This record gives sequence, C-alpha cells and structure tokens, in this order.
Amino acid sequence: MNKTFKNMKGKRVGDLLVISPTKHRFHRGVIWKTICTRCGRITLASQNQLWQKKKVSCGCSRKSTAVDITGELFGHVLAVRRTDLRSGSNFIWECYCELCNSFFITSANSLVRKKTRSCGCQKTPDLSGQQFGELKVSGITYLRRQGAVLWKCHCACGRVVFVETSTLVSGRTRSCGCLRNIEQIKPGTIYGGVIAVGQTNLRDPHKCIIWDCKCTKCGSNFIISSYRLRNGLRSCGCEKSPNLIGREFGDLLVIANTYRKRNGKSMWACRCICGAVIETQVDQLTMGKRNCGDRRKHPRLRRKPVEPPKTKKEIN
Repeated sequence: MNKTFKNMKGKRVGDLLVISPTKHRFHRGVIWKTICTRCGRITLASQNQLWQKKKVSCGCSRKSTAVDITGELFGHVLAVRRTDLRSGSNFIWECYCELCNSFFITSANSLVRKKTRSCGCQKTPDLSGQQFGELKVSGITYLRRQGAVLWKCHCACGRVVFVETSTLVSGRTRSCGCLRNIEQIKPGTIYGGVIAVGQTNLRDPHKCIIWDCKCTKCGSNFIISSYRLRNGLRSCGCEKSPNLIGREFGDLLVIANTYRKRNGKSMWACRCICGAVIETQVDQLTMGKRNCGDRRKHPRLRRKPVEPPKTKKEIN
C-alpha cells in the first residue's frame, strides 16, 4: 500500500460522499468514486482534490447559483429560458428577437456583456418576398451555416431549400439545382448514341436530374444522370461488352443479349446441351462457367459418395 494513501471511504467532502477507490491514478494519487448528495450524480475525484477540498460538488452548485436572466431584455433580445447546453462554463439561453420575431440561442456571457443585441437580422438585409432566379424567398430562419443566416426559399420546381444571404445576393444560387440540368438538355436531343427521352422524378446524390434515355445502337432503355449525359456518354454500355452471340463455352451456347445488368455487368442468355436456358454474366463465361449447374442432368457434377476410412486390418 502506498504510504500517501488515505482511506476516505464513507467520508463526506462538501456535497460529495466518497464511495470507493478505483484502479485509476492521477500523479500517484488514488481516484475515488463519489456521489453528489444534492443531485445524485456519480463523479470521480482525485485524493488531492478531496483532501484539500478543491472539489466539493459535481458542478450542480454552480448551476443553482447561475444568474437567472429569464424575462430580461438585452437590446432587442428577450431571454426566454435556460437550456441544458453550455459553451465552456457559460449556459446557453433560448432567446427571442423582437425585430424579426425569431427564436435563437446564445450564451449568457454574450448577453450580459452586450455582445448580442439581435439574432443577426440587423446586419442582414431583409430578403423576404424577393425573387432570385427560380427561387422565391419566403422568410428568414434561425439556422446558421458558419455564422451566415440561412433563408427559406421555394424553387419553381416545388422544392424547398435553405440558402445563405451572400449566395442569393451575388447570384451564385438561382435554383435548387434543377436549372443547370434543364438549361442544356431537351427531350429528343441525341448525345452520341443516346437519345434523351424525358425526365424522371429521381435525382442522383449531386442533385442532378435522372433522365430516361434510349440507346440507338442496341435499342435498350436505361436511366442516367444529366451530368453524365452531357459529359461524354456515347452508349448504354453495349459497346464495352463483346458480342458473344453464337459462341460456345463448354456445354453452353450464347443465344442472345438480354440488355440487363447485374452489378454493372451485362447479362447473356445461354442454352445448355441439356435444354435449359439460363442467364449469366460475361465474367462467369470467360472465367470458366461451362454448364447450367443442374446436377440431375449432368451426372459428372454429382458428388461422389464418401467412403469410410479403412482400418489397419483392411490395410494389412
């Protein structure tokens, strides 16, 4: 046992009641498990903190002695209620802005020291009701993106987006993303060997519209994003896959291309010598698939019965 160890089990230091020692150490001092008699919270405290009474509570005593500013007015900001959030040692308060009738949160320190006098709408021009391209601003929100105010906007296509003030005023954002897709693509336009038939209600992860297209080389229908349609797409992928019709792979004869894909690879219809028609990928054919896999029709695929191991007498 360490000579500096002091048994503090069962002792009370301020609002903390020492329960038991732990295996952890801090500067060779024992870390004790304690419980707060005021709120029932379990905390850890070092032997030095307890012996010198540097820690006498779990922190709830500071919460009870915090200044209550409920109902006080700071400029155009009214303090509504204190939340459970903190910014360092400062409590976060939910506040109401009298200028724009919006709710926001800020620290008590910024309110008392007169750093916050509004939700930020004084520095932000009022864009409510204005039109920016295909976007119509419906109102300001309490959301912020890196300190910038976000406005709720309705696009002409029906979508609702939240846009920063600077991007709206500068003209960088004029739609929800649909404008860049509609401006350059029209139904019936041919891109390489692909015809754009019409739009769908789908979108890719980059918010580009998914188009229903038709390949002029194989006649198959497929869907593709507007970005890939404008940037070098020449077919549905049939050019990349070799023509296997009429080729034999063991007992399989390739009879047709199904124009279907599985994991991005084309599927082919094959007829086995047993009469079965199956659908398989190109890689399976080129890498060794030679029959339909039916063991009843292909005796050589049946598993041989396992013979029991021979004894020493049978071997001799």
